[in-house]
Formats: sequence, C-alpha cells, structure tokens
Amino acid sequence: MRTVLIIILFIGSLAWIAYAGFSLIEKEKFSYHPEYVFNAEDSAVLVVNRWNEIGDVKNILNTRNTYLNVEVPTSFTHLKYYFSANRSFFIAEQKRKWSKQELEDFTKALNITQEEVYFNKGNFVLVAKNKLKLNEEKAHFLGLNDKNASASLVDFTNGANTDVYRTAQGNYQYKSKLAQQAMGLAVDDQLNFAYVVPEEVEDYTFYQYHYLENQDSVYRNGVMAEWVDKGIVTGKLKGNPFIISDYSAQQNPILILLERSDKVDTNYLENDVKHFEGFQLTSEFPRKKEGAIYVLEVEDKVVIAENQELCKQIALHYKLGKTLALNVAKQQRVYGDLTNEVHFRSIRENKGTSISYSEVQSFKVDKTTGDITLPATTPKSKVRTIAVGKALHDVLPIWDHIRASYSYFVSAKDGAYFLYGRKGDLLWQGKVEGDIQNLKVVDVYQNKKHQVAFTTANEFYILDLKGNQVNGFPVKFDNELTAEFAAVSWRGQSKYIFGTSAGEVIMLNAKGMELIIQKTAREAIVGKVHGLNRKGTLSAWVSTTAEAFCVELEKSKLKSKASNFSNLNLKSGGDVISVLPQQEKNILLNISGEVVGNIVGSKVWQDNHYLYGLKDGVIHVYSAYGDELTHINKSNQEVTQIHTFEVKGKYYTLILDQLENNVYLFNNEGKLMKNWPKEGEALLSFVYQKDTQELLVLSQVEQNLIIYSMVING
Repeated sequence: MRTVLIIILFIGSLAWIAYAGFSLIEKEKFSYHPEYVFNAEDSAVLVVNRWNEIGDVKNILNTRNTYLNVEVPTSFTHLKYYFSANRSFFIAEQKRKWSKQELEDFTKALNITQEEVYFNKGNFVLVAKNKLKLNEEKAHFLGLNDKNASASLVDFTNGANTDVYRTAQGNYQYKSKLAQQAMGLAVDDQLNFAYVVPEEVEDYTFYQYHYLENQDSVYRNGVMAEWVDKGIVTGKLKGNPFIISDYSAQQNPILILLERSDKVDTNYLENDVKHFEGFQLTSEFPRKKEGAIYVLEVEDKVVIAENQELCKQIALHYKLGKTLALNVAKQQRVYGDLTNEVHFRSIRENKGTSISYSEVQSFKVDKTTGDITLPATTPKSKVRTIAVGKALHDVLPIWDHIRASYSYFVSAKDGAYFLYGRKGDLLWQGKVEGDIQNLKVVDVYQNKKHQVAFTTANEFYILDLKGNQVNGFPVKFDNELTAEFAAVSWRGQSKYIFGTSAGEVIMLNAKGMELIIQKTAREAIVGKVHGLNRKGTLSAWVSTTAEAFCVELEKSKLKSKASNFSNLNLKSGGDVISVLPQQEKNILLNISGEVVGNIVGSKVWQDNHYLYGLKDGVIHVYSAYGDELTHINKSNQEVTQIHTFEVKGKYYTLILDQLENNVYLFNNEGKLMKNWPKEGEALLSFVYQKDTQELLVLSQVEQNLIIYSMVING
C-alpha cells in the first residue's frame, strides 16, 4: 500500500511540475517577452540597452518600421528597447513590472494611443500598429548579445549578432559574431602604406587582398591579383584617382604587366614611369575601360595612376615627407578611432569605417571625422615646390623690391638661370656660357634696390630684377677667377674684389671699371676673398693653398703676409678669424696672429658667421671668438652643411645630412624642432625675415626647388 502511495505522489509531483512549467511558459509568452514576439518575419531585431548612448536608432537600423522615428524623453531613456527591422512594432522593457500609472505616463510621453499598447502584467510593453501572432516556441536570440554594448543587432537571416558600442568620441563600433566567412589575416594598413600615401589624399580606402577578391570580381579575375601581397590603397589626389599596391616577392608588377602587354612603349627603358594599356585592374580603375595606366615604383610599393604626372607627384610627396606617416593631424583623421588591423578601411568626407574579420566574428567601426589641427602654439611649416626641369646648381633668395616679397634666383648646371616669384611663377630666365658660381645679392647703386651677381670661369655678371644686365657688366677677366669674390660697400659706393689663377687681387667699381690689380701671390687665389675695413683702410684678406695675405687696396701695395693662414676662416668685423688645430683644442687667430679664443672638437666646420666643433657626439656652436652659444646632440646626422641663425637672442641650427637626404632644424636647447627633418638632397640656402618672423629654407629634390617656410618668434 505504501509503495502505491509513493508512486501516486511521484506522478502527482511530475504533473504539478509540468503544469507549473507550462504555466510559467504561457505567462512569459503572453507577457510579450521578445523571444516570443520576434522571428524570421522581422529579418532583424535591434536591442537598445542604453538609449542615451544611441539617441537616434536610425543611425543603426534605418528600415520601414515607423516606430524608428520615436522620440524618447529623458525620463524613459533608462528602459531597454527592441525594434523590428521589417514590421512596425517595438517592445519596451523595464526591470520591474509596469504599473498602470507608468503605462499612462509612457504612452503620453511617446505620443502613443491606447490601441497601440499591448500589456499583460509583466516587464514588457508591446507597441504595435496591429495585433501580432506570438511564436509557438521561444526564439532564443537574447543570450548572444553583450549586455555592456550600447545596442545589439540580431540578424535572423544569417544568425549573426552584432554588438554596437558608442565611444567617448561619439563614434560607433560594431562587433559581429558568427561571421559568414574567414577573410585571411587583417592588415595594419597604417604601418604598411602610410609612409607612401600623400597627406592630401582624398577618399582613402584600404582593401585587404582577400576582402577585395570577395568584393570585386574584376580584381579577382584580373592581373593585379597575381602580385598583391597584403592589399592595396585607393584614393584621389586633387580629384585624380590612384592605386598604391604592395607586391609579393618575385612578383614585380611592372614585369608582370610587361609580360602581359600586347605592345611596349618605345621609351620604356628611358622612363621611370611605365605606360601600359589594355588592363582593367578593378571594377573602377582605370575609369575608362582598359584605358591607359602609368606605373612607378616607390620604395617597396607601386603607384598606379591614369597619367604619369600624378605618379611623379606622389613620388615627390614621398621624398618631401608629405605623407600620412609624417602628418599627425591627417594620420589621426584616417586611422584614429578605428581598428588598427583591418580588412577594409574607408574615409569619405566626414565619415570613416573599418571592418575586421576573424574566424568567429567581424568587427566594424563607424566614426565621424574632421580635420584635426595642432595647437596654435606649435610652429607649423609649409612647403612649396617649384619644378625647374633642370639639374639645379645653386639658389639665392633675394628681397624683390619690384614685387615686395622674396623671389628665388636659381642657377642650373648647364649655365641656365631663372627667377621665380614667391608663388613659384617663373618671372624670367636666361643662359650664359659655363658654370655659374658664387651667387650673391648686391646693391650696385646703394639705394636698397637689389641685384643678382655671379661669376663664370672668367666673367662677372650683375642682373637687375627684370633680368637685364646692369650697365657696365658683364666684365671679362684675362685670367680665370678662382676664389669667391667679395662685394663691399665703401664710402657709399659698391666695390667688388676678386682673386685670379695668376695670384692677382682685382677690384672693380659699380660701373665695372677696374680700379686695382695687384699681383699678390705666385699661386692661384682660392677660397673666400674677405673685404675688410682695417683701421680706415679698405683691405682684402686672401689665401692660396699654402699661405694668406692682407692687401691694402687703396694704396695698392702688399701690406703683409697674414699670420693666420687656415682653410677654416670667417670674417668678423674688420678681422678674419682662422681656426688652427691643436692637440686637444683648436685655437682661433686673428690676422695679426694673436690668439683670440679656442673651440673644442675633433671635427670643425664653419659658415659665414659661426664656428662648429664636434666632441663626443655633440656639436658645439661658437661665435667667431670661441663663445659657446648652444650645442646639439648630433645623433646619427652626417653633417654635410651646417648653418646657424639668431632669433631674439636664441640660436637655431640647420643641418644637411646628404647621406639620408634630410634637412634638420634644431632649437636653442639643441632639440629637433617638431615636424622636422625635411626631405632635401642639398641645403641650398635659407633666410630669416625678422619683420615677419618667417624662416625660408630652400632645398632640392631631383630637379625641383623645395621651399619650406615656418614662423619662429623666439
């Protein structure tokens, strides 16, 4: 009997459990739990965990559900919301059961009628245009989303679940689980491409190779897929499209295109930029189907454009350092707030998107971009490029009284010369026989209106700023001019002093008339000629390869052999200071042979105003009399040229490293200035304008004159 009773109790318990479970299920079902409401008819459901982080749900789900336009007041942003993608309804959930008053307040605040509200004593309120049929079985989709996400998007069509995060910058990040397919390894396109991509790029887009294969059948079946390694960057420069592609080892794109070409450009070997036709690389490039493309190798990448000028322009941007890698603001605009390693990255106007895939999920980030400017206190440098089209020899910045700005006189290696305006416009040009040497700014008439003076092998030219020869010039000499001439102002008149291969010192006046010719040495005069005021007498300090002399020009006689012969010397007032190496120090001597100072350094340089000594990896900057003004940690710079200038008692130093083709600018503390070094094969000249506080640095890249300008106010 007892056994029968136990069995009856056990069966009764099971029945009660089944009934209770069924009752709970029915209760949950008819309380409009989302998993009994949403199904495949909705295509997708948007779950908003924190309304105040999303604001406008149409940013995420912009479909025909009319309730996506609902405006939720602050008093109800703490609720959790569920929106259908296809059908017009949504569900609002709160942590406790809804009260009658809360329902009234909710419908009134959201401007909803009573006929749209479906509620059955629970945590959920269904708002719908029409009554919905509930699911027979639970959909089980809510467990997939991250409760810390701002929102989640569940896609019933492919089972993917995307978590949406709002960042502090106001951007959206999307992390999708159950991605449909793997796309290979993601790529850090900033690391791999930013050093080549021009900083002025428009419509920057990066495609990882496998992602591009899935998106573009033309690429997938085309020739470019044969060489691409990690991916490509597409973009525009001044509205003109280009592609920058990497390539696998042993898969040189130019050789592949050459092998596939029906015809070869007749100038193929001579031109760095290769020309091909008959190839469609992607569905959008070239724009004219199988039209002309031009290919140029830049480092370990190839630049592909629809004209060769654009290829050269991008290569020049690279050489000048005008790339994303060296522009912090533009780099932040393209790569900031997005995933580092991606399969796809796109920057369009003020919108940015990145997509990354792994084996189990995809990660998408959307952001709103804008130009980011550096603080106003940071000195900014500008750059201007002038295409000379010839091998440059020298350049001279000159204050142009006609145009009220600086102009640039450029000499080429074939004797051609040009004057360019401030904006890079060619003002005039000409040519002389032989090499142009010793460019100087002169004031022939002593009226603060400048001219350009230079020498050739045995002639002396002076041009005005209209390109005309000044009256009385050029002057031809019997012997070769072997020293850098001196231009001096003496008693209100211009004088020009020369040294010749015959050891002569010659002086001309402003009309080109020979005033003095003095046989000074038995060897050629070399180096610099220094014009001096020696106790009220116009004199010249000159040297040969073995000795130095001081010539009194007005009395036309040799005063004395100078006691300070050295190849390192500079003019200071009415004296010439020479550097003589000693065991540990370099002593400084004046013309009379008196020691006026010393400098340290195993290696010594000089410019027109300062001396430099290198000791223990530090460059010390000295005055002509050995006063240390500043010092620079040389680091790895190989000094080819060095120049210092003063701004309000502070000293700034320019260094050319011709091995690296870089120009460095150091401040008074010896620290490298921000945004330097700059590209430059030669430091041709510089000028600091005290009135405008603008520094102009003139350098050269191939056949281009490069002008860097920046404001330095001390």
